[in-house]
Amino acid sequence: MAAVQVSFNKKGDTTVSILDSAGTDLMFSKELSEVINEKSINKLRFTAPTEYKTEHAFLKEFNDEVVQPKLVALGAHVIRTESLPYRERVHISRNSDIVVLDVIYNGKGEITDIVLVRGSQTLWSELQLKQV
Repeated sequence: MAAVQVSFNKKGDTTVSILDSAGTDLMFSKELSEVINEKSINKLRFTAPTEYKTEHAFLKEFNDEVVQPKLVALGAHVIRTESLPYRERVHISRNSDIVVLDVIYNGKGEITDIVLVRGSQTLWSELQLKQV
C-alpha cells in the first residue's frame, strides 16, 4: 500500500509528500510520488478540450477562423467558455500554461476588444489575438 498526499496550487505547482503510516510500502510510495511528479496532476486536469459553444454566429465564426488555427499551431485548446454580458470568457490551456481571456463585443455583433483576464503572459503573447 502506498500513502501519498498530493497538493497543488492555482499556479499549477504540485507537491507530493510520502505519508509514513502503518502498512505503507515506502519504496512503492516513492515510486508513485515520482510518477505523479513526472506526469503532473495539473497537466492531466487540463488536457480535455471542450467544444466551443455559443449562440452568436459571429463568435463561432471568429473561433473557427481565427482562434482554432492558432490553438492548433500552438498545441493548445479551449477548456472552458463562459457567456457574460457583451463578452465571451475563454479559458485556454497548453500543458500547464493557462490563459483566461475576454472577447468583448457590442450590440451590433462586432468584436471590439480581446483582453487577458489572467494567466500565462507567454501563452497570451504567442496567441497574438490582441492584433485581431
